[in-house]
Amino acid sequence: MYIHSMSNLRIFSQVSRFRMNTVAQKSKDKKKKKDVQLVLRLERELRDDFVKACAEVDTTAAREIRRYIKRFLKRYEKGDFEDR
Repeated sequence: MYIHSMSNLRIFSQVSRFRMNTVAQKSKDKKKKKDVQLVLRLERELRDDFVKACAEVDTTAAREIRRYIKRFLKRYEKGDFEDR
């Protein structure tokens, strides 16, 4: 794209920023807000090892625990735990 003048460049830049912000805002809006906490007690070494392992594979402990909970609930809804 060819820009004719500095004022056009400023307008183009503002429009581009607006579009990027709008796209970023829409993706944020689609995410569910995390508004509660689940507190659990565990051994310090277990927690430290888990956090370290998560960091080594470029994820967070919270993300992996949420992922586990979601998978667990899917299995539960399918009835995988009925014979226990």
